[in-house]
Amino acid sequence: MTTPGYKIPYRIIDSNTGKFKGDYVALQEEDVKSLQEIELNDVRSPEFKNKVIKFQVKELLKSIYIKGQLVYEIPSTQESRNFHKTQLNGLWDEYKRKDYPEKYSVTYSDPVLRSKIKLIEEKRRETKKIDHPRWFKANET
Repeated sequence: MTTPGYKIPYRIIDSNTGKFKGDYVALQEEDVKSLQEIELNDVRSPEFKNKVIKFQVKELLKSIYIKGQLVYEIPSTQESRNFHKTQLNGLWDEYKRKDYPEKYSVTYSDPVLRSKIKLIEEKRRETKKIDHPRWFKANET
C-alpha cells in the first residue's frame, strides 16, 4: 500500500562525522530543515530509535523536468562516478559489509505515519464489510 500525500525524502547527516544517520520522509508542507532535533524510528524496526541533535538535512530528490522543460543539467560520467563515491563514503562500514550488513534506517515523519495508519485502518474496515467466500473465512485466524 502506498503512503498518501506529496512527500519529500531527506538524508540526515551527522554534523560531527559527516556520516549518514538515516533517511527521513516528510510531507511537503513540513519544514524539516528547521528542526533542532530529530528522532529516527525505522519503519521496518519500530524498536530502533535514534535521537539526532547535531545534523544536516539534504533533500534527496531533484526536479528533472518542470512543465515539460528540462531543468536538470545531466552530469558527466566522471561527475556521476564521483557523486556515487561520495555517497558510499557517507555510509558507515556496517552498511557496506558483505556478510550481514546493517539495515539502513528510513523514518516516516509523524504526519506521514499517521496518514498511512489511517489509510490502513480504513481499508481494514472496508475489507470486513465485504462478504468473503466461505473458503476465505475458513482460513482466517
